[in-house]
Amino acid sequence: MSTFVSDVQDTRRVPFTAKQLEDFIVSMRIQTKRHAMTQPAPKKVNTDIAPDLWRPAQLDPSIPAKALSIPAQCMYAIAMIYDVCIEHKFQPTARMVSATLASFIGLLGTKQLHQAANYALGYLIPSEDKEGEEGNLRKINHRALATFIHAYGRVGKPKKGEALLARWAAAQRVEGFPKDKGWLDAGEDGEVVDLAEWGNNVVIWQSLVKARMDGKDMVGARVWLDRYRMAAKGEVVEGATMPPPIKADPYLTYMAGIRDKLSTRDPLTRAIGKAARQQMMSDFHGVVRLMVADHVPIESSVLAFVIGFEASVGNVNEGTLLVEELSSLITTDALSDANLITALLDMRRAAAQRTSFLQTSVISSTRALIRKLVQIGEGELSTSRKNLATCRSRGTLNTALATALADRDYPASIVVLNLFEHWRITPSHTTYCIVLDALVAQGHYLAISADAEETASVSMLNLEATLQSMAREGNGKQAEKIRRMLANMPEGSSETLVVSAQLSTMLRQTQYLVRVLNRVCAAEMRGKVEDEGREGPEWLGKVAIGEVEGEGEGRVMSDEKVAKKLKFYVYKAQDELLGKSKEERAKNSGVNSTVKAPLLGSAPTISPRRRGFEASLSVQSKFGDRNFSTSAIRRDEGANGESCDLASAAKGDFTHVDPVRTVYIPGFVPYHIGLALQEHLVKQRADARSALRSLSESSSNSASTLAGLSTIAPSASEASLRAQAAQDTLLLLQHRPVYTEGRRHDSENELVSSHLRSLGADYYLTKRGGQITYHGPGQLVGYPILNLASMNLASRCYVDKIQDSLISLLADRGVETVEPPENHTGVWADEYHKIASIGIQVRHRISSHGFAVNVEKRAMAGFRHIIACGIVGRNMTCLQDRLDPEGPFVKYNKQPRDGKGDREEGVESVARDYREHFAKVFGRRMRDVAEEEFKFELGKEGKAGKAGLLKEKLNVKVEEEEGLVEGVEVDGRPVAID
Repeated sequence: MSTFVSDVQDTRRVPFTAKQLEDFIVSMRIQTKRHAMTQPAPKKVNTDIAPDLWRPAQLDPSIPAKALSIPAQCMYAIAMIYDVCIEHKFQPTARMVSATLASFIGLLGTKQLHQAANYALGYLIPSEDKEGEEGNLRKINHRALATFIHAYGRVGKPKKGEALLARWAAAQRVEGFPKDKGWLDAGEDGEVVDLAEWGNNVVIWQSLVKARMDGKDMVGARVWLDRYRMAAKGEVVEGATMPPPIKADPYLTYMAGIRDKLSTRDPLTRAIGKAARQQMMSDFHGVVRLMVADHVPIESSVLAFVIGFEASVGNVNEGTLLVEELSSLITTDALSDANLITALLDMRRAAAQRTSFLQTSVISSTRALIRKLVQIGEGELSTSRKNLATCRSRGTLNTALATALADRDYPASIVVLNLFEHWRITPSHTTYCIVLDALVAQGHYLAISADAEETASVSMLNLEATLQSMAREGNGKQAEKIRRMLANMPEGSSETLVVSAQLSTMLRQTQYLVRVLNRVCAAEMRGKVEDEGREGPEWLGKVAIGEVEGEGEGRVMSDEKVAKKLKFYVYKAQDELLGKSKEERAKNSGVNSTVKAPLLGSAPTISPRRRGFEASLSVQSKFGDRNFSTSAIRRDEGANGESCDLASAAKGDFTHVDPVRTVYIPGFVPYHIGLALQEHLVKQRADARSALRSLSESSSNSASTLAGLSTIAPSASEASLRAQAAQDTLLLLQHRPVYTEGRRHDSENELVSSHLRSLGADYYLTKRGGQITYHGPGQLVGYPILNLASMNLASRCYVDKIQDSLISLLADRGVETVEPPENHTGVWADEYHKIASIGIQVRHRISSHGFAVNVEKRAMAGFRHIIACGIVGRNMTCLQDRLDPEGPFVKYNKQPRDGKGDREEGVESVARDYREHFAKVFGRRMRDVAEEEFKFELGKEGKAGKAGLLKEKLNVKVEEEEGLVEGVEVDGRPVAID
């Protein structure tokens, strides 16, 4: 936007024509309408007598332009372009002025807008040109005229706009010019309205009504509405004015004014007494019935407006009767309007808050309405593109979610949340507020308790740290809402209740909310079992005798039966809302209907990919039958094809390239030393290439050529330089406990970092991709330092190959993996458990950083204090947990390869085996590192006095024989450690 405006103002280029400038302004106006805003532009005005008060061409320097909304940016751009037009002495056209003024309405203050309207009118009708005033007035088109009327009404001076209309109409009565000379009797006061050349224009009639409503003059607005009705019926005193068409717009404008005045957001609402409120409601209903009497076309948008108003003021029963009157006037096709369905959902939500509700066939059930939305969104019904976009919008799904929760229909709420994922709609903070507010209001406090076994103090500290982080990132309102709701929990609910910190991470996932609702459903079922007389939600029904154990007060339902029953209720809701049976779901998903259920933990979470949703077009292959990797696009079961969409460039055999040297570092490597070692290896290759170029240019191999290259020995020969420049390295190691965050964070959160360091761990911000994660003992970390150009690999394909090598490593041990949920990277043992993380950096085609695979159980302890990789509702797992014969995961494993699958296998054994899988996937030869290439100085963790702290705070046990790396030498050169 700034570049565009600068180009318009550039005096060195060929000037734009007046028509081009007009088109620019109109285009900006279109953008303003498409990106509606609710906050005014933050323009600071210190005085009311500023000469350019109306024209916000100079932006306050304290406000960065990018911080403004698109409408505000457009407003400033329009003002600047308008200034250019004036500087070039172009006469502003009515179209240009109309677009400019319409963009300013709602963004400028009252005084600014008033002055803007006066200035704009002054450009169109110069005060010094009295003789040409009639001609200038006639140049103003209907749209510009309506904009002026609207603007003057907005500043509380509607009569000024009406006076302009009278002047404009009088100018049309020049002999021989007008085609329309009608007059309209205004009523008993004897006032007559001149309709010359505008009487059949509904836009102007609408602006006249709106101007009075904006000016808080409801009586005057009703007068103009009655005048419109008279004109539409042809009740003119003189002339042959063509009557305006019967449209709903003026009626809706009047009703919208009543709605805004009754809205709880209007500060005047408090001053409205009960009698006045009832009178306004009566006026609203009276206008609706006038529309029926005047034979106004009742479209779905009109019905949606009426229903939405009745729902917003809580007038459920009377609104239902009114809707029933109108329902006979609309067609069946109109019931497929997404806006109408949203209004009906609002009415259902308002009805759920009333003790009595008049049931009619007009207001469908919540599930029936959501089913209609699914039909529209899935293309089962023929509809317009605009209606489809409205249906598949965040606001519509939020409304459906709020209504389902108001009805306490938690299974339906789970299906709606899965629609967010299926339609690839990112949930907003409002989505989370809707769920949390409803659950707190309905008493389900325990649904947001943590699953992890942590002390309350630690968990609350984590929660407070993440809430502070949210506030820093601009999500302060959401953080305060969460804190408020948790503070309102009843004192006796649980003395040992642990608050989950998962809630306050990046609010971009729905699966955490789904899991919360699973717990709510389970709680409702258990409550029904314990108290037969308890009134439960409608979906719950009766609990069969065979599902209950014990009698009387000892009646309980086992966890297994609760999970089974919960799955039944969620599937039933899904069948009803999606319109698909169990057999159809199985057919669409390509699996047998008798296949075992995925791992669901304590309660099932229904995944849209596995439960009947079709794959979106954007995730399907565009290259025929070629199969793709999980992180690139998708992975098909049993696929044997290449691993990424650039596979054709990477399917060659690279055994002719120098072997990759493999280094397994004994002991624990502090993160800063591991980082320094990577930097040293990357710099060594760059220095070697630089030295080779210098030798080639100078035709010399003297030591002076190598001076200043800290990673290269001064006596290095050209052959050794070539070897170092081409040497790929695979570093395999275990880190000392450390928490790292990726490059999306510019600075560390002091509260979070100090807490994590107090556990005995280190904390670093890094240059890799990804969010916060943990490395420590029991976790195999791999840092491949590779020249991707030598293998013709793109970065995306390189990530896929790392992923494939880890999948192959786990498959040898019988551990199956699944497609990463929601297009995340890494390797996933099932839909809810991640076993390996991937985060890389590529500079000048040389890779660094890499992967971390959890091997031993002690690697899990550090993840309890964070949301790993910022993924809500997912957990980490490790190889030993998956292979534990007494654990819950072993039944999902396949037969391991001979000699593999040892449940006690450690990191060093896995590291040795990983070499084979890396070589196979990358098509490379491997070699062990020579003794003189790498040397490590080892100390003891106890030297730092932190071994006991790690055991006490982090629950990470460090054996006495396990050393700590304190220094490294590579090719005889020490690695510089900060």
